[in-house]
Order: sequence, then C-alpha cells, then structure tokens
Amino acid sequence: MVQLKAPQDLLAGVFLASLGILGLVYGAGLSMGGKVSVIGPGYLPRLLSFGLLGFGSVLIFRAWIVTGEGLGRIPFGRIAAILGALLTFALLIEPAGLVVATLTQVLIAWLASPEKRWREGVVLSVGLSLTALLLFGLALRLPLKLWPV
Repeated sequence: MVQLKAPQDLLAGVFLASLGILGLVYGAGLSMGGKVSVIGPGYLPRLLSFGLLGFGSVLIFRAWIVTGEGLGRIPFGRIAAILGALLTFALLIEPAGLVVATLTQVLIAWLASPEKRWREGVVLSVGLSLTALLLFGLALRLPLKLWPV
C-alpha cells in the first residue's frame, strides 16, 4: 500500500479540484461561443475550472510521491482576517467607494501577517488604494464610486 507523504498537498489538491468541479457544474449552462475569435460567456469560467481541476489533480497525485509537510495547526485567526477583509470590501464598495473599501480591506488582511509592522501595513494599504484609484478610476474609467461623497 502506498503511504501518504504530504497531507498539506492532498488537502490543497482536494480543495482546488473541488473548486474546479464546482465551476464546471455551475458554468455548464453558459455558452462557449462559436469560434475562437467570438468566445461566449462560458469560455473563461470553463477554462479556469479545468485549470483548477488539473492543478488539484497534480497536487493530489504528488501527495503520495513527494514528501511534504504535515497538517500542523490551522491558523483560524489568519483565515478569519482574510475572510473578514473580503467581506468588508464587499460591504464597503458601494457606500464608501473604491478607495476607502480598498484601504480598509488591505489593513484588515494585513492583520493576518505573522510579522505586523504598522508602517508597512499603512504604506501598503495607501499604496494599493492609490493604485486602484489610478487604474480603475482614472486609466480605465470604470463606472465605480471612488469616494464616499
């Protein structure tokens, strides 16, 4: 019997493969389009889902071949910080605008870092907020609310 050598790879592979299968199931009703030059709304989701399924399968296969790390302790606090950052962005993007939502999201996600240096967190959040403003608001002129006003 073949022994499992990398439990982290196995769990990551199962997670990615599951996301790929979920994408294929939920995107099955979307049209792929007729030609390569005229792709439909289902083309990219299906392509990404097959990619996730492929990478997940490789990780699952690799878990029995290459020795890797064990599972260890699950960092629930860090996971909560990342999920909280995503939820905060989703809740703030409409009422507060892109700049404030991005600033808040990055600061909350920064709490997941094991090495919390305040200066780096503030510089990162301000830099990414300005980048989002310049890219999405000014360069691409997307119809997004940029400021709370």
